[in-house]
Amino acid sequence: MQVSVEALAPEEQPRASATMTTMTRAGPEEQCDGLIALYEAKAKSQFDLNLLEAAIESANLIQHDYRRGGTLKRIATHLVAAGANQRAYELSGLIGISLDQSRAFKEVAAAMTRAGDSRAPMAFARALSAARQIEDPSEGAGNQARALTEIAEELVRIKDAQATRILAEALEDADRIAITWQRFSIYTDIATAWARLGDFDRVFQVALRIKNHRDDADEEEYRHGWLAEIARLLVTLRMFDMAVEITGWIRDDPAQPESTWSTLLEIASAFARLA
Repeated sequence: MQVSVEALAPEEQPRASATMTTMTRAGPEEQCDGLIALYEAKAKSQFDLNLLEAAIESANLIQHDYRRGGTLKRIATHLVAAGANQRAYELSGLIGISLDQSRAFKEVAAAMTRAGDSRAPMAFARALSAARQIEDPSEGAGNQARALTEIAEELVRIKDAQATRILAEALEDADRIAITWQRFSIYTDIATAWARLGDFDRVFQVALRIKNHRDDADEEEYRHGWLAEIARLLVTLRMFDMAVEITGWIRDDPAQPESTWSTLLEIASAFARLA
């Protein structure tokens, strides 16, 4: 595909020329990266979807499944930003990696919702279906729980009742994550989503999971940090009694790392800002 460098803004022309020179002697992955870079340069003034179509052609020639999936996901994101939601939807269906496909469909669904497109529920359904097909490449990686949580967070923003059910599913999956910090991170995201829904009983139950998880001797600092994040969130939402109780868990934990008092000070500062 021929691209006119002169059509770009003057400050973008040197980078574009270098990119095009590289593309002439590169493999499909590098060519795709170059086309996306050119698209990003031109997108400051206009969306050139022809560049993205050329990038799709190159991406489909990438042999490595994960790299191909990640690249197609990047292109889908640009299509959404350009308002080409239908093309992004079509492309998302071609992504062979379930995590990337789920995230692409979720972005399309969110864009369709903002545009008032009646196909948004269908895109959310495709995102959810892809998330449920994720097979984590390493033990306890938590990709499925993360994808489910991301979909639920988007549904929370639009006040869709499905969010509660999907968060419960994500929590069940998160309970199986072996890596402590990843488990606590996803727990905290789930708790945050439930807090946005106003379901503070469930927020408290997730915080209890973090408090009571004791499998890893080196996890204390993780635990205190994630509990503190939930406590600070509760402070901002004026759920002061619950925030105080969770803060007490950190204060009274017999296995206190050196960072405990600075963590407590951060929570106290959150209270002070609202005083």
